[in-house]
Amino acid sequence: MVNKTYLYTFPLPPIELKTNRRMGQHWGALHQIKKGYEMECLAAWSVMPEEDRRPDPHIMHCYMIVTAYLGTGQSCDPSDLGSWAKSAVDFMVKKKVIASDSSACVSEFTTYVSRDRKWPRLEISVEALP
Repeated sequence: MVNKTYLYTFPLPPIELKTNRRMGQHWGALHQIKKGYEMECLAAWSVMPEEDRRPDPHIMHCYMIVTAYLGTGQSCDPSDLGSWAKSAVDFMVKKKVIASDSSACVSEFTTYVSRDRKWPRLEISVEALP
């Protein structure tokens, strides 16, 4: 049996959501930034084809690969990408793509950083496991 893979493309999260940029910021301000980013994810979600949006039922066990395609002048430490992408993964949980973002559901979480000067974005590949 071949595992089904789903690919989700979202805008890059705001730089304020990077772990090393949060120091000294009030939680209320971060909450507002995260809410704004969720609206951007919702806009990207709404243009996806219906059959690509959400597996039925939602994924209970998976591998997840997160790739950040950075634009001009942007940089990101690959080890920091997991926390930076957390808002997009939370959005996927809220939309019932995956059951949870815990290790009980996500067996492997891999991050990559690449460059695309014309279209900076965050791609999340989810491979459903039996």
